[in-house]
Amino acid sequence: MTFCGYKKRNLLKPMMVVAPDGYLIAAEGLYFTDHGNNDSTILKEMLLKPDNILSILQQGDATLVDRGFQSVKEEVEGHQLRFFMPALLGKKQSQFTTPQANKSRKVTILRYIVEQANARLKNKFRFFDEKVPASYFNILKDLFLLSCSLLNKFTVNFNKDTDFHEKLVDIIDQRIDRQNLLEQRVIEEKWDTRRVIWEDADHDCALGFPELSMEDLKELTLGEYQLNMGNNYNLEHLRADSSYSFHLHKEESNILKVQLRSRYSARARRVVWIQFKDHVNGVAGIEEWYCKCPVGARTVGCCSHIAAVSSYINNNYPL
Repeated sequence: MTFCGYKKRNLLKPMMVVAPDGYLIAAEGLYFTDHGNNDSTILKEMLLKPDNILSILQQGDATLVDRGFQSVKEEVEGHQLRFFMPALLGKKQSQFTTPQANKSRKVTILRYIVEQANARLKNKFRFFDEKVPASYFNILKDLFLLSCSLLNKFTVNFNKDTDFHEKLVDIIDQRIDRQNLLEQRVIEEKWDTRRVIWEDADHDCALGFPELSMEDLKELTLGEYQLNMGNNYNLEHLRADSSYSFHLHKEESNILKVQLRSRYSARARRVVWIQFKDHVNGVAGIEEWYCKCPVGARTVGCCSHIAAVSSYINNNYPL
């Protein structure tokens, strides 16, 4: 919304309540983006209004939020609503446990519809994707509400259930309680501290790695988000004219160890391990995976780094 060049941040922000099909149930705001208007305090205010969102919701409905709503959990559950939020890292915790990471992924895959709704508003009305002059301040809320109404009226439901969605549900149910056996081996056998000689990435250095189509990769990552993030890693490496560093585990040739540079820090490195069945194509050929990143221990889907390596080896990313 209205952008302040001096403070380098937006001055106003809206709050939208999105249904599972992408329909905008409520649109509130605009709120000033100061310390008194974080996500939790805004939702508390919305719940206290005489004509609030509780008139639309029913007892037992599930609310899926991001981590900015952590301090409003009691208020939401006090209205007999179920509250789901991705896990938070502890003070001395550098990586989520597998159960934490799996439960968080279950929330984020369902909450992705909210990100799509926000993107749809900016894509359809480019006015909200640019710096909005202060001269629009008095009518900005009306423009926002009108835009949301037009989206509800004329935009086709973009979250229709498909056979692929049903397949993802089955995968989540099957893997939600699964332990990360490869993580256990990495820790117990101290694979992360072994000295190795890194080689420049070459697609042929991972001979026997499963051939994965784009649909296979979407199944591996449980959607497109991690795959898109992974492709950003690949494209960045290509633009920098540099390669990944590959190393095949000496004791077991079906375990691939890969090092790649973090997108957020030039000095940080991410190390991933992928265990695969030799020359077995498709997702069935990927047995286990583990990454040292905060979400890399999960077994429900994989992190962006594992998605990047899997797509890179298969030449399956946009140029």
